[in-house]
Amino acid sequence: MSSHSTQIETIQPVCSRVEESFRGGPIIILSEQTAFSRTVPRELVHRAAIAEVYLTSFSQTGEDEFEISAQWPRSHMFYRTLNGAVDSALLTETFRQATVLIAHLGYAVPLEHSFLMPDMQVTRCEDYLGSGDRPAELRLKLSAVEVRRTPKSVVGLRVDGTFTCDGTLIGRASAGARFIDPRSYLRYRTRHRKAAAAAHRVVAVEPSRVGAATHSGVLLVQSAGNDNWPLRVDVTHPVYFDHTLDHVPGAVLLEAARQAIRLKMNDPNLDFSQLQASFHSIAELDQIQTVTALTVPSSDGITDTWTVTIQSNEETHMTATFARVHSDVSPMGPRISDSPNSPYRGATKERCPGGENPTSGEPAPARRLGR
Repeated sequence: MSSHSTQIETIQPVCSRVEESFRGGPIIILSEQTAFSRTVPRELVHRAAIAEVYLTSFSQTGEDEFEISAQWPRSHMFYRTLNGAVDSALLTETFRQATVLIAHLGYAVPLEHSFLMPDMQVTRCEDYLGSGDRPAELRLKLSAVEVRRTPKSVVGLRVDGTFTCDGTLIGRASAGARFIDPRSYLRYRTRHRKAAAAAHRVVAVEPSRVGAATHSGVLLVQSAGNDNWPLRVDVTHPVYFDHTLDHVPGAVLLEAARQAIRLKMNDPNLDFSQLQASFHSIAELDQIQTVTALTVPSSDGITDTWTVTIQSNEETHMTATFARVHSDVSPMGPRISDSPNSPYRGATKERCPGGENPTSGEPAPARRLGR
């Protein structure tokens, strides 16, 4: 991994003793009775708002093995969870939080260190978790691999894991992470900082065209091009910028890519079942980024794979492939694959290749999960 490959996550501790009070684990309890009773401390997942913390418990089950519980809200201003829908963006954010939590509690990475995440892969195995009459409760089983150590500390690792709900596999994910101390991070940012772009007025794409609830959630600027759009960043957005950052976070780049595909296909409810993303360099807040979405030819004539690139000044910040793109998540919850505007009318999504129930080893039932 080059030192220039990154998406960074960091947040300052709320007090000087916060790290010592968290380390060692007794504050995080995992049991059937308390696994979903409260969230883990927000600092441990790099969030400022408690409402944006989705992890509820942590347990180390082996040398590099972990179990984490999570609860998803029934409704959210950004994530589409109404009626039990599984939003790929929430799946991705939950795994990001799990990776950060493992680093802090499992490997004693200090809270003031910055996190560089060079890549992430996510597979969504289920579209819906049930009727949505209660918050979804998830179990994550995770393994840390490729743990990189120096004589003083752990400096990087990869986390692989699965998501289950009611014992049924709903997702898989993998992500790399690298940890940098404050002094080294300052040197890194000084070395790679680019010149600011000229200020310009922008007109956002209409929210209804990209599946955004409000104008602040729109990440694309209107463009005369058919395949590319300037990136629009609102640093006051309460989810994208839950806390102050000195760069455009990876979650914004991924959502901008999803919005570009929705705009290109004229379907604001498209979502993906598989994602592979690589983050090559930091996207600066004061530079103009361009989002380019291109289809990948398929033998069956149905475009269900896209590549999205985000660049500025001929420098690539992110490349991502979205596979099995289809329309199944709407603000009101029900599947809308039969929308007249959707090219996937009547299409059904394959389940995860090799999907199985991790608790029994039996093939996962092809069913809508009940509660």
